Amino acid sequence: MRWRLPNLVGVILRPGETFDHVRGTPSWVTPFIVLGLGNMCAYWLHSQIGFRMIESGVVDALETEEADRLMEFLGAANVAIVGLSPLIMLVKWVAAAAVLYWLMVLVKNDVRFKPVLSVAAHCWVVTLLGEYVNLLILRLKEGYAGGELGDLNVVLGLDILLGDSDKVVLAAFLENITVFSVWYVCLMILGLSKVVGVTKRGAALAVIFLWLLVTGWRVMFAALETRMQTFGG
Repeated sequence: MRWRLPNLVGVILRPGETFDHVRGTPSWVTPFIVLGLGNMCAYWLHSQIGFRMIESGVVDALETEEADRLMEFLGAANVAIVGLSPLIMLVKWVAAAAVLYWLMVLVKNDVRFKPVLSVAAHCWVVTLLGEYVNLLILRLKEGYAGGELGDLNVVLGLDILLGDSDKVVLAAFLENITVFSVWYVCLMILGLSKVVGVTKRGAALAVIFLWLLVTGWRVMFAALETRMQTFGG
């Protein structure tokens, strides 16, 4: 008998086999604990890079006392954000699962919410992996630039094809098409078809609708931000 990998590892290495096991015992609690800790760590590491940027930029322009107060405030805010990050992650799972659930109810009457939430939870490991790749690239950029990053943006999406184009809306759309987003969508489709029991076509339509919904929100926000900057300028 072949040794079975832990679910969160198996989702990456043996997704089909892992989702077959999840179907028998759908759960979101274990992923929440493990990925919640991983998410807190990622938030913390990202904030440390941001703090170094602030110290080398804004803080240098302030008086020592003002700089100390600013860093103290940012430190306290960061602790709160890191502490809340697992709950933020859970809210995202529940929101995604709710949308997928109501879409799949239209094509399959006996859909239950817990298996859908379980799939969303297990697939999040890919999103977290993407966060750590982002952190690794930021750290390499920081070392290469001697600590002067300039920003915390890492281009991992297809927006890299636009270069310095001013097509903000198109760039906002393309930046959501990454290796990790495509991987996540494919895993969600496979997971929903195996765990929930809907057809792959039905799962694909639901997941792609969800992706377009999230991407559309981000594109709208980017367009609004650009418009506000234009008015402000």
